[in-house]
Amino acid sequence: MIAIVLGPDREMARRAVDALVREHDPDGQNTTVLDGRTATAADVTTRAGAVGFFGQSRVLVVQDLLSRWSRGDADGDDTPKAAMKGFDIAGLFAAIPDVNVLILSDPNLATVPATVKKVLPPGATVTSGDPPRGPALLAWVAEIASAAGASIDQATARHLADHLFPKSWASKPANPRYDRPPDLELARNEVEKLAAAANFGRIERRHIDALSPRGEQDRLFPFTDAVAQGRLPAALVELDRLLAEGDEPFRLTAQLYQQVEMRYALAVAGTRRDPVAVGRDLGLPNPARMSSIAANRRSRDGADGELLHRTLETERLMKAGGLRKPEDVIYHLVTGQASPGRDDGGGA
Repeated sequence: MIAIVLGPDREMARRAVDALVREHDPDGQNTTVLDGRTATAADVTTRAGAVGFFGQSRVLVVQDLLSRWSRGDADGDDTPKAAMKGFDIAGLFAAIPDVNVLILSDPNLATVPATVKKVLPPGATVTSGDPPRGPALLAWVAEIASAAGASIDQATARHLADHLFPKSWASKPANPRYDRPPDLELARNEVEKLAAAANFGRIERRHIDALSPRGEQDRLFPFTDAVAQGRLPAALVELDRLLAEGDEPFRLTAQLYQQVEMRYALAVAGTRRDPVAVGRDLGLPNPARMSSIAANRRSRDGADGELLHRTLETERLMKAGGLRKPEDVIYHLVTGQASPGRDDGGGA
């Protein structure tokens, strides 16, 4: 048996894999887990084809193997890249005895790469981890709260969804590049934390406002995007708003430094690498943010190089004592990245 478990939601993918393992190996004694990012073709094929004692079923879970093909799958190119040459995926599928179970889990992907899909046996199953949205997500939040021993009404659940996933919890955006799917693992952790804060009673808006700061990060995105794109009027408006609301200049500077790191990582990875996968490699709490950065970073030729140069210059000035106050540092970053003639209109 061959089962493929995809994302984009990591919790849904993990639970689907756990369910398959429990179904085919309840005590877990005959299950092996491999890291597909580093596993060799020989290792995966040998383990997948090995039959247990007395013909017992074996379960092999290979994590993040499919992503190695997806890097060569962009723009219709289904030719494996150099890293996958010699890895006979068709041979791997053919080597699996009927009694064994091969589970390929890759939450980084929403679809099966074309190279793999071409040779996937007819009996293979594909499970997608597309998280619920809209009323279904609100109902899921209420269920998690109930399981944690608390309660949450629909209006408060909506407030939490707006807090965590303000732009895409209700429905998918028209442009998938800007999609930030609800992260059920994050949502579960937040609900369970809020349940404890509410003393396992009724979760209220005040608990969310006080204890769920992740949504507040979205207030920074218009500012960091405006700076990165060189839109000085918009950047200054957003900066004044953030400072008036009590944000500290050093925190805003740190956010801009992170923006530089993310844009540089995308530039190094190239256009064929999935931006969300790059974000996960960086360990970002919201790797889907990389999709919107990838979409607007090409709006100005040489913008990434300008931003990196300005950031390094600012860092040197700060260490040399040329920029003494936190306010000086943030304004130096903002004004130095401005581009003549650019306004609030965006990155076109």
